[in-house]
Amino acid sequence: MNWITLEKQKARLVYSLALLGASMMATAQSFTTINDPSAVYRTHANGISGTNIAGYYYDAAHSVHGFIYNGMTYQNLDHPLAKIAYNSGTYANGIDGTNIVGYYIDTNFNAHGFLYNGSTYSTLDNPLGVNGTYLEGISGTNMAGFFKDSFGNIHGFFYNGITYATLDFPSAIYTVAMGISGTNIVGYYADSSGVSHGFLYRGGIYTTLDDPLSNPVTSSGTWANGVDGTNIVGYYIDSSNITHGFLFNGVTYTNLDDPLATNGCVAQGIAGNYVVGYFNLGASPSLGFVATLPGLTVTQSFLSCGAGGAAFHLAFTNGTGLNFRVLASTNVALPVTGWTTIGTALESPIGSGQYLFTDSLTNAQNYYRVTTP
Repeated sequence: MNWITLEKQKARLVYSLALLGASMMATAQSFTTINDPSAVYRTHANGISGTNIAGYYYDAAHSVHGFIYNGMTYQNLDHPLAKIAYNSGTYANGIDGTNIVGYYIDTNFNAHGFLYNGSTYSTLDNPLGVNGTYLEGISGTNMAGFFKDSFGNIHGFFYNGITYATLDFPSAIYTVAMGISGTNIVGYYADSSGVSHGFLYRGGIYTTLDDPLSNPVTSSGTWANGVDGTNIVGYYIDSSNITHGFLFNGVTYTNLDDPLATNGCVAQGIAGNYVVGYFNLGASPSLGFVATLPGLTVTQSFLSCGAGGAAFHLAFTNGTGLNFRVLASTNVALPVTGWTTIGTALESPIGSGQYLFTDSLTNAQNYYRVTTP
């Protein structure tokens, strides 16, 4: 988060421009393919932290190997207790700094969660997960995943490094926790009709996330996989049974579809302006991707005081031809839905990528955010 605090002594007004990550995403996207050189059947990019990407691939024997990719080289991640066999091995899913979480399949084909700190693997099994523990996301010492109980039922969980807390969406058939940012957790659940819905779990409250382009009548619905701050990524299936990745910034859903995809795209993880996932090429193997979502670059922000009163001015750059709404609130802690749209930032001149906005000040303190559309 980038804060710019502005003060004009004569006006005795303090205004803060809040450039929140939840609102800095533009519709322009660039995609780079991620494909482990040892992969034969598929590469899935699942988590990102800085320039490091964690995921897994399938080799020629359909065995599964985790990997970490630093932008130049791929390093294999094979848990020493993993059974390397058909559809078995090590699955690397989430990353934060040098810590990677995932799960491995042992010689009895049971699933166990793990934490890899760059040198050592630690097995992490939910005590209720007698039929398997699956770690999916990590944020600091907090982790999220799901387990299968003694009856084979699936439950999400939150692990703070000491204790496990079960996460069950009310009235759901099953609940899967996938991504975590701080203590905010995203995942998906199935309703009584078997339709999947994404969810956000924050402060003990569940919120359903359904991409408006999903069609739960003819498809399976929406899945939320990754979260960073208030930005959430995942995928949905449309009425034509096509899979699309999405970004949800707390207000708007934006499609994330790799242009090379011919048979669906899935967004798995997010960190800042970078999203990772994988896409399908028809009958060909699936490939991973990292997408870059350009953020706003503030070029000027200042207060002016004149005969007509005080005003706040904002100038920023982004892609051309975009539509930006400016929202304001006197309380920065309010959720995005509680902020008020006060106007539109106009591109000037057209085609320049330079956007301008001016607000006549009426409150002693205001916070601003910019979102598209």
